[in-house]
Amino acid sequence: MMSSGVNMMLTPFCCLGVPIISTPKDQGSCSTCVAFVVTAALETALAAAIQEPVNGIDFSEQQLFFCSETGSAVTRSCSSPWAIKSALDAVDQLQKEGKFLSTEHCMPYSTDIYSGDRCAARCDDTDPRVKEGIFRFMSL
Repeated sequence: MMSSGVNMMLTPFCCLGVPIISTPKDQGSCSTCVAFVVTAALETALAAAIQEPVNGIDFSEQQLFFCSETGSAVTRSCSSPWAIKSALDAVDQLQKEGKFLSTEHCMPYSTDIYSGDRCAARCDDTDPRVKEGIFRFMSL
């Protein structure tokens, strides 16, 4: 990345020597930034809480944006706007149902609307560490 003529390398942010903020991901031409922000916040919160590197934690933006059952996930498309509070509500609803976001490995991100069932997971993998806490929206 070039900035003001200086070559800068993007690296994870560290907390007590443990990288807890992952490097940026590519959402392609799809307006799924809210899903990327919320999954990154989940990954960071978990990494900080368990004091393990974030690079071993990777939740599925695909599942959160296209497959969460709250709101209009069935009709959500790459051009659909989505508010952060709505995405957090989707995570909260999953937790209330005893469900958790799949890993990126099981449900990789794709903007290809013709790739079959967008919500068909390759496996049934969730990060067991995420079950130890609660992640939700709180007004300050």
